[in-house]
Amino acid sequence: LGTSMMREHRRWKYSYKLMKRKADEMDDTTERSVAAIMAALQRTIDNPGLDWVAGPVPAVVAAVIVDDAEALKALLEAGHDVHENIETDAVVKSDDRGGYNALSVAGVLGREACLRAMHGAGVDMSTADSEGRSAVWAAAAEGREGCLRLLHEFGCDMGQPNKNGATPALAAAFAGHEG
Repeated sequence: LGTSMMREHRRWKYSYKLMKRKADEMDDTTERSVAAIMAALQRTIDNPGLDWVAGPVPAVVAAVIVDDAEALKALLEAGHDVHENIETDAVVKSDDRGGYNALSVAGVLGREACLRAMHGAGVDMSTADSEGRSAVWAAAAEGREGCLRLLHEFGCDMGQPNKNGATPALAAAFAGHEG
């Protein structure tokens, strides 16, 4: 578990840095119709600016990346699937396995408003991405205490391990986060 956890942590930190850089570059969406939201998010959907993703990302993931909870609500109301993963075969750099969904991206980026929007839309907040990373696991790995409190309020399983058997507490400890 030690070597596997170290490798996963390196991949996670690399992916987080890329997602954070992309999120910092994005502008807020001001129009609220689904068509306008899709047009505004198209740049992120087609080219998320994440070096390890070769192709488009799901619209709901794009809304989380740009931290637009209102756009996310509209997309969910229009039937977009919050559990759709970034395709693992789109990975082009490092040994990252991709697989992130809107929940795990919200956890890693600390998107509390997006988590509230997903919860308000009736999303199962404990659902993990294709690599077994739940929003709790992702938030714990990045020390996102506000997200962890919120997910606890939502009744999420705070000990749900990822595919490698690493619990959120272990991921947090390995990343140097206390609490």
